[in-house]
Amino acid sequence: MTHIFIVTEKTFKIHLQYMFAGTGNGEAIPDFIGCTKESKKADYDEKTFASMIADISKIRVGDRIAFYVTGCQKLFGFFKAKSSPFFNSKSGNFLGDELGRYLPFRVLIEPDEVFAKGITEHDALDCIENIVHPYEMCWSLIYRKLTGMRGCSFITDFESKRLYDQIATENGNRALQTDAQYDYDDKSKTIKVTSNRNTYSGATTTSLEIKPRLLEIKKSFETHLQAYISQNYDKDELCGLLFPNAELVNSWFGNEVVCSVGEQRIDCMLMCETKDCFYIRVIELKDEPPSADLVKIQLDWYLKWVRQYIVPQINKNVIIIPTIIAPQNKRDCDNKTNFIKAFNEFNNTKTLKAKNFTIEKIEFISFDRVSDISFKKVL
Repeated sequence: MTHIFIVTEKTFKIHLQYMFAGTGNGEAIPDFIGCTKESKKADYDEKTFASMIADISKIRVGDRIAFYVTGCQKLFGFFKAKSSPFFNSKSGNFLGDELGRYLPFRVLIEPDEVFAKGITEHDALDCIENIVHPYEMCWSLIYRKLTGMRGCSFITDFESKRLYDQIATENGNRALQTDAQYDYDDKSKTIKVTSNRNTYSGATTTSLEIKPRLLEIKKSFETHLQAYISQNYDKDELCGLLFPNAELVNSWFGNEVVCSVGEQRIDCMLMCETKDCFYIRVIELKDEPPSADLVKIQLDWYLKWVRQYIVPQINKNVIIIPTIIAPQNKRDCDNKTNFIKAFNEFNNTKTLKAKNFTIEKIEFISFDRVSDISFKKVL
């Protein structure tokens, strides 16, 4: 999986010199260490904090990292994650003076294939040379740009391959040596090799675990649920519910997957590949029992987008699984009755098998949190 960090020319130098990537959202974001939340409803800062945790928590050791540098408006690559994401406290803001800002969410990086020259935003997002079909464009970054780009974004594996090819071609397929120290040259707008050696000596072990906060928040905890799934989709109970019972070749996970210029977003999307099939889970999260409109309107559009923009890029049989993760309404009421009716109608009319893809029945995974967090498939 490939992650894109949005940085300035000033901070890009520090990221290269000390080999880390980081993101944040100003001084207003609460400190992670020792922070408790007593209000019954998550406020704006709390939701923003949880959403940034969700964004960076997708990163796994070995994932590819690239940078979009705002000053020169270029994309540079490629590095890979050397550590799991960690929290950098405000009280111990390592390199804060040099950066000129507080970046609480960080990950250590190391060279993968580092190229001196970046490619312009225009070449990456606007140029249609060698583009045959609209779905081949880098929609992940185009949508992010239209909707206000977050500090840690993602691109699909298909988009990552094209970005790599573009950057490699710009550099004559010649990468810098991987055992070197790097810096950013302000004049030439390139990554350069330097003899200077710097060591990241800040704390790197403070966990970003969202579970304690998720158990605390009484209402409006959907963003926290998203962060929890971002951290745990490939672990233990969730892994058994979300992944196929077959040996995986590759997997990808995205949160807040923008799927229209109207800013509609899929809460979570999981793509994984086995020897014979390619699985896509379109996941909608709710912090309250789901309604009929969720099935009739939202899921219907999400599946249409997946069929038009993702499926054509895959050369295996594709299995699409619409999935709802929400609390279960155990009482017999109109909301529950209408949801089940819409649920059954969808499964009777929208599930289909086409030449290269299958839409399976909706899976409803109930979510409970009392003293702990648990999931189980109920429909």
